[in-house]
Amino acid sequence: GTQGSGDGQFNYPYGVVVDGAENVYVADSNNHRIQQFSPVNQQLGSLQILKFNDLNGDGVQDGGEGVLSGWQFTVAGPGGYSFTGTTNASGLIALAGLVPGSYTAAETFQAGWRNTKPGGDVPSQNATVTGGATTSLTFGNQQVLPGDATGDGERNMADVIKIELIILGLDPPTPGAD
Repeated sequence: GTQGSGDGQFNYPYGVVVDGAENVYVADSNNHRIQQFSPVNQQLGSLQILKFNDLNGDGVQDGGEGVLSGWQFTVAGPGGYSFTGTTNASGLIALAGLVPGSYTAAETFQAGWRNTKPGGDVPSQNATVTGGATTSLTFGNQQVLPGDATGDGERNMADVIKIELIILGLDPPTPGAD
């Protein structure tokens, strides 16, 4: 590798170890890390998952919308790769040393929340991990308030009207529809 701090780059490499599977590990002293290389001289990649609190439910992390820790994800990938873990205090899961290929990250649903990015009952996203690069996925969730019948993150008169229309058996209008 060359000098630097990116994948496959080094800043004062100090030690090299080869394991039983012929993976090569290089201690990169001044970058405070150890890099792993596969036995077929293939540069490995990374996958990062970010989980945020989508306060307005628009599927985009806006200013003021913080991260969510303690959310469980399962990641599956090439060769039977499987990982299950939870987001840290920074709302992240960071996986390094991944063989390039297609990976699927799935969020474990939590009661009282709805997924806004990517959405769906079992929110998952696919990603292609490439050697020497970090691929990022973002998941957003909005907390569902009791009595928030419209799903807009607030309890207001629109919720009361929708609930009354449901009780009367009428089809309530969709918020924002003309």
